[in-house]
Amino acid sequence: MKFLLYISLLTALPVVMATPAAAQETLVPDREEACDPATASSLPLNDSSSEAAACARRTYWLPAADTVSLHQDHYDRVEVVSWEEPSLEVETIVVTRRSTRDSARADLPRVKLQQVNGVFQSIGPDGDAPGWWSVKYRLRVPAQTALAITTDSGRIDVQGVVGAHEIRSDDGRIDVTLPADAGVRLLAETDYGTIDVGFPVTTQGAISE
Repeated sequence: MKFLLYISLLTALPVVMATPAAAQETLVPDREEACDPATASSLPLNDSSSEAAACARRTYWLPAADTVSLHQDHYDRVEVVSWEEPSLEVETIVVTRRSTRDSARADLPRVKLQQVNGVFQSIGPDGDAPGWWSVKYRLRVPAQTALAITTDSGRIDVQGVVGAHEIRSDDGRIDVTLPADAGVRLLAETDYGTIDVGFPVTTQGAISE
């Protein structure tokens, strides 16, 4: 079952295109610290003794952009909140899972954050249980930033960001919370999840199932 929500408020802001970025760039975190994989990730750990995990919390400080684009294809959730700083902060929580804790820790440096044609996405080692990994994102952006976010299965939460947004999830919930007087264009789409918009709206277009 596919849900599509298109909202255009009467006070919609114009769409501003971001300056093109380099074709591919691997980002180096400004700060990195260990974390508890049992509590830092939204995904539960396997209680079986055959799986061990390691966790790293990484923070990147970047110049603000008119549009922030992100593709999440490694399971965990994406959170975007507005802040008053004129810059962009990207926080990733990387959890690697292997048969031993040492091998899980050895995989952490292999998971990297990249910008590919301006889109944030993570790369890492190939593998399946017990050799898989996940990345949870938390972004802090100026309130007027436009968002282009897609996930395969992760939940998407947006709070207080009032740009023009395109948000899509194949199999995850989408929550958008904005001030009542916000002017925003929002296209939200999910195949199997739910969409919750936490502000009064005047719609143009359709809400279809």
